[in-house]
Amino acid sequence: MEFFTQRDIATLFLDGSAIALTLCILILSQTYKKNDRKEDSYFSIMLIINCILSLGDILGSLFEMKTTPESEVLRMAGMTSFYCGILLISMIWIRYCYIRFKNVGMPETPGFSLLFVPGFIVILLFFTNLFTGFIFTFDEKGEFKTGSLYIVFHIVAIAYIIIGISYLAKYRGSVSGMRLVPMWVFVFLGAFGIVFTFVIKSSASFVPICLTMALTFTHMGTINEVLALSYKKTISGTD
Repeated sequence: MEFFTQRDIATLFLDGSAIALTLCILILSQTYKKNDRKEDSYFSIMLIINCILSLGDILGSLFEMKTTPESEVLRMAGMTSFYCGILLISMIWIRYCYIRFKNVGMPETPGFSLLFVPGFIVILLFFTNLFTGFIFTFDEKGEFKTGSLYIVFHIVAIAYIIIGISYLAKYRGSVSGMRLVPMWVFVFLGAFGIVFTFVIKSSASFVPICLTMALTFTHMGTINEVLALSYKKTISGTD
């Protein structure tokens, strides 16, 4: 456990592993990608964002506790991309759930689009935070400090996790286990990474690696689904 409290070393290891695995999944997922499946495009976007937030976490960690002007710019840019990346993946996940459950009756009401408004507002706050420090900042020693609006990020991120869980619970009886299990794994791995990182503040960030593992399970579920459909078509053609 001591290894994970050595933030610099552990961050490079965890985030570097997350980037390497994410890139592998991104390359492999193109084999099963189809132009008429919107969920494939959203999945690829989540992979790219996960790489970006992993790089952001590395920058934030490596240049923390450094006082040069260049370090200040890099760590602010890194942590901003890290937090914004978490929100973007959460929002895209909600959209991904809608596409996956659309064929079992999940409606897209006018209020559905309003779900993304809080996320975009918080992302906008993160960009203004570069000048205000209302969400987070670094003191004169380069140490990370939370601001008065830091809790807003947690509230919105947790809300999107809860919404995703509610979709899975509501439509679990109408979706095959092959499709549903990877989505449950995604939600709980992502939630674990976020909660653990922000509760154990002295540890390295587990968000990128947990999201990578979650996306890996999602990719495996997609492969199994494609192979199952191909098998059914083969059997039907034989008959």
